[in-house]
Amino acid sequence: MHALDGTACTEKSVKDGDEIARLVWHYDSGEEASPVFYGQDVREWWWRPEQADGPTSSRSRVVWTGSNPVASDKGCQLRLYLTTIENPRPQEVVQSLDYVSAMSESAPFLIAITVE
Repeated sequence: MHALDGTACTEKSVKDGDEIARLVWHYDSGEEASPVFYGQDVREWWWRPEQADGPTSSRSRVVWTGSNPVASDKGCQLRLYLTTIENPRPQEVVQSLDYVSAMSESAPFLIAITVE
């Protein structure tokens, strides 16, 4: 599963390794969660070019950068991530998938999902 995602409001409140969201896979036999970690999978989507830290996990990478007038006025740019998460039960049919906040001070967001 590939997710186009990001997070906001993390600059001072969330540390690398904090769980900020989870994908909940629903199967006929039950459910299983895959956590999304700050710093490993996503970082703040507003960023300064001189602080260009990317994700540390091999399953995520920056796939889009851009700007808007508000970000530009503050000397920032915007970025989105592609996070690839394997189905924890590939032998079972996925009935549905939820993207759930971990209720930290971070504001994770999901733009799109696709599967292979």
